[in-house]
Parts: sequence; structure tokens; C-alpha cells
Amino acid sequence: MLIRKSTKQDATGMIELEHLVWTAGTTPGEIHYNTDAEYLLKNPPGAKVIAEIDGQIAGILGYHSPIPLKSNEHVWTLDIAVHPDFQKHGVGSALMEELYRIAKAENKKKNLFTRSINK
Repeated sequence: MLIRKSTKQDATGMIELEHLVWTAGTTPGEIHYNTDAEYLLKNPPGAKVIAEIDGQIAGILGYHSPIPLKSNEHVWTLDIAVHPDFQKHGVGSALMEELYRIAKAENKKKNLFTRSINK
């Protein structure tokens, strides 16, 4: 499994995964993108973390501060999607481990999630 930042070339695969995972039964608001360009406006390259297995996008993790204030920069909104074919393969845990690494590298002092993936 390769964990990396998203690129422009990932847009089509990310759209496919988002449309597969985010349905009326899993999210209160419809999430639908018609083109790569439309998706990339909201999710520019590097804005999400990708889990890739055998060249296929197995999972996506997005994170951002919901309010652009310095006093709120320690708060992140998360979205995570794992392809059904790769669920129960550690994809979600690997993405969350990468998020923990990113938070530490960015010197985030107040993490609002518990690191429950200690081994």
C-alpha cells in the first residue's frame, strides 16, 4: 500500500470512489462531480491523502480547518472514504496514521481525535 498526497491525475479515480461511497444512505447532502475540473476546484492537488493498492485508489482522506482563523487552525474537519473492495484491509487505519504524522509534522498541539491505532 502506498500512502501519498493526491495529484491532478488522481481526480477521475477519486470521483469514482467518492460517488461509490457517498450515497443518500451515507451522507446527508448529495456529493456529485460531473468533471475532473469541477472536482479539482474543491479538492486541489495535495488537498487529500490517497491510499493506493496495485495502482488503484483504495482510500481517500481529506482534512482541513473549517474556519480560516488562526485561533481555530488546530480544528480539522475530516472526510475518509475506503473503496468497498479494500475495506478490512487496513486502508482506513493507514490513512489515519498518516493524518497523525501530518498533524505532528505541522506541530498541531490540540488533536481532536484519539490516536487509537497504536500497536
